[in-house]
Amino acid sequence: MNPEEDSQEFEELVRKVFETGESQRQEVVHENMGRYYDRTLTPVENPRTGEVDRVAVISKDITERIERERKLRKSEERFREFFENEPEDCYMVSPEGEIIDVNESALDTLGYRKGEIRGKPLLSTVYAPSSQEEARKLLEEWRKGKEIRDEELEILTKEEEKRTVLLSAASVKDDGGRFVTRFRSREI
Repeated sequence: MNPEEDSQEFEELVRKVFETGESQRQEVVHENMGRYYDRTLTPVENPRTGEVDRVAVISKDITERIERERKLRKSEERFREFFENEPEDCYMVSPEGEIIDVNESALDTLGYRKGEIRGKPLLSTVYAPSSQEEARKLLEEWRKGKEIRDEELEILTKEEEKRTVLLSAASVKDDGGRFVTRFRSREI
């Protein structure tokens, strides 16, 4: 924001505080300094008249927070791009065993669309009945902190075609800090 735009916006907020008697907030970017500020404009009443006759302004430098958020968004974008473009089948699964997300490779292998598979139980949706018990045991081992590497299992496509895959599973955390499984499998 240039100084003239900042000044006009600031004056408008001050007017609004006087008119409404309510606090206003403004995020300001000082491009020439590369800094971000969060301003709070608060009405101040005259103790004798009870009328708002002043505005208190508090500015807080939020540059570090903005930069952290930008880095986090960039990291999330890179992870999402990696996940979606991974040539092996990838599934994100909740601790309860529900499919949170799948990549395009897994959708191609299984023959599903995302909307058909999200929210479904991984074990009964992806794994052939002959491998469900073994997959359940592996999921339990993962829940106890064990990393799963190259376990041979059978999956079942939407068209009920069996395929043999090597399963690997690792943990990542969701936005709430809960562990989410990242299953990866490749056909053998």
